[in-house]
Amino acid sequence: MIKPIPPPQGETSEARQWVAEQLNLPYHTGMQDWPWEVADSEHLDDYLQLYARAADAERVVIMEMLLQAATEQPNPEKLRLAWVKVEALLNQNPHLHASTAQYWCIWGYKEQDLDVYGFSVSPYVRAWWRANYPVPNDWTE
Repeated sequence: MIKPIPPPQGETSEARQWVAEQLNLPYHTGMQDWPWEVADSEHLDDYLQLYARAADAERVVIMEMLLQAATEQPNPEKLRLAWVKVEALLNQNPHLHASTAQYWCIWGYKEQDLDVYGFSVSPYVRAWWRANYPVPNDWTE
């Protein structure tokens, strides 16, 4: 069912710090893209476990890490398996993660250009988006 796009949910420094402490990861405020910098494809299950016990503010940060870890999977089958887990969380909390998912869709590029300009997870996120939210006319598909 197509829903209206919810307001953006941004990351907070406090949420990043909490996630860093829980996962024993380095963190300082100069790390602009912190969730992407520290995400590791081999720790996807750790992020999933932390997500289960996190509050919403921390879940926004963890979702970024999950999407980065998914996109770094070493082969298409592992990416597909990671996506199944990430998609379940998106389905549980679409209102919380819509703005994150919107970014990972990379709507500024055509589908055939995603292998160059997008993320390997972008086609999956786009399919999820289309099932849940309208695609604005000014976005490239």
